[in-house]
Amino acid sequence: MIRGEPITFDHTGDAGAYGETSYVWDFGDGTVIENTNTRQVLHAYTSAGNKTVKLAIKNPNYGVAYLEKSMAVYNPLSASTCVNGVRIRDLCNDPNNPPAFGTCTDAIHNNEFIPPDIEITSVSGGCPGTYTYKWEHRKNSGPWRTLRGTTSTTLSDTSEGYHYVRCTITDACNNQVVTSQETFAFTKSTSPCNPGEEDSSQGEE
Repeated sequence: MIRGEPITFDHTGDAGAYGETSYVWDFGDGTVIENTNTRQVLHAYTSAGNKTVKLAIKNPNYGVAYLEKSMAVYNPLSASTCVNGVRIRDLCNDPNNPPAFGTCTDAIHNNEFIPPDIEITSVSGGCPGTYTYKWEHRKNSGPWRTLRGTTSTTLSDTSEGYHYVRCTITDACNNQVVTSQETFAFTKSTSPCNPGEEDSSQGEE
């Protein structure tokens, strides 16, 4: 279960078979639904942790039966990324339009001619276990295309245009989160570039 997401609780016994049956649901977080005549209810937890759900089944002919179930509630899956390398560049290399670099650029990638990396900087929440990563790239308004990578990927297509990169992360319980898009602008101050200016962009990966 994920904190904040409603889940259906359902008692599938022979409710109502003999007389009028009522239910008391105790969700273990201070929320109690008393004397309801439905055996299916919705509830969303506002905090993570181990929870015990208790159900009292009341029947005028057969008394009261008690059930309980323990479960773990996890915080929502979240993740963030950063760009290691150039993210804004004039492909004509006009000195009046200097490049801009990402927030986690290292010494190796502090060079506009090196394709940038996009890195996962944090992943939290979700079910414990192994995460899987699916990176995708889109140029301008084109389709999303899959990139290779796990906790990082490389944008090898630095051709003219606007580029977007995102990552879908899946946890061990198949919960998913899509990171915010990292945006890249590779443009030309003049088209074609002026004589003596180098257009060193690279095409599709």
